[in-house]
Amino acid sequence: MNPELTPSQVTTILERNTDDVDPATGCASCRLGRDMFSGWGSLDVQKAVAAVNQGPLPPSDRFEPNDSVFQAHRLRGSRPVVGATLDYWDDSKDFYRVKLARGQRLLARVRARPTVSLILRRGSGAQLAHTTRGGQALHLAYRVRQTGWYYVELRVAAGAGRYTLRLNESS
Repeated sequence: MNPELTPSQVTTILERNTDDVDPATGCASCRLGRDMFSGWGSLDVQKAVAAVNQGPLPPSDRFEPNDSVFQAHRLRGSRPVVGATLDYWDDSKDFYRVKLARGQRLLARVRARPTVSLILRRGSGAQLAHTTRGGQALHLAYRVRQTGWYYVELRVAAGAGRYTLRLNESS
């Protein structure tokens, strides 16, 4: 129907246009809402078609997949800005890769509709820095001790929505 839809948009349309499956509809193990037995529920094809035809369409996330350090999208420039989405059930983490020089300071700022956490890693190892609690407006600063690739991770604890990540790199 719309060949310009991205895979993340198609997934969202299919998931959000379902009828819940629960004990009242014949699934004794299913709970109200999303669950491990029925996922989002039973697909309502008419609702999904209407969603594509009538909109609004879910936002596209051009950086997917970026769910691990191995799939991290590389950010370039001294002040990159990224707009993307997170979803607790299907896309709870996003990673971005940035190359930093020894002594350089990284400042990461995020504004999000869901509550998120912000984490800085070196490779797939331990956290170098992280926000002390989740929020919708966060910042994280870190001075790099060693030249190399670093990974900024955003993680959502519940809900779904868009975020904007801004990085500033300075000496």
